[in-house]
Amino acid sequence: RNTVENLRESNAVTNDLARELAFVCEDLQTSSPHAATATVKVEGEARELHAMLRDDIFRIAGEALRNAFQHAEARRIRVAIVYGAREFRLQVHDDGKGIDPEIVARGRLQGHWGLSGMRERAESIGGLLEVWSALGTGTQILLRIPAARAYLKSSIRRWRLFGKSKHE
Repeated sequence: RNTVENLRESNAVTNDLARELAFVCEDLQTSSPHAATATVKVEGEARELHAMLRDDIFRIAGEALRNAFQHAEARRIRVAIVYGAREFRLQVHDDGKGIDPEIVARGRLQGHWGLSGMRERAESIGGLLEVWSALGTGTQILLRIPAARAYLKSSIRRWRLFGKSKHE
């Protein structure tokens, strides 16, 4: 019963995704073997995300951050959260050693599930995960989700002006 309840509970305690990811960065900075600094930036007016979707976004971002802190040997890691009118975007960018292009193309390294897990989560919530990387150039992970799926209320509103349309 506890396992099933834990599946449904939100790991992100608040709806403040930026704050939660800043906490993750702080924890990873203290436990990482590499000295990296991380920043979290928000663009647009923060919107309330659907709870289950927010959890998956949080997990995708957490995996990207763990990879950047533990494997990339990055010096700087940037997280950008964009609450756009048409889509929600989450970007994690590091200046680390990068990922072999063959691994990016295959979607995973043998015995590792980070990239494929992030892609599966993104797909399950109706999002798109893009990964750009090359050896020596760092890695950029971009998650895009349409606003209508991401936010509790879409910012795109249709107003009818001047009464009925001529087709009614």
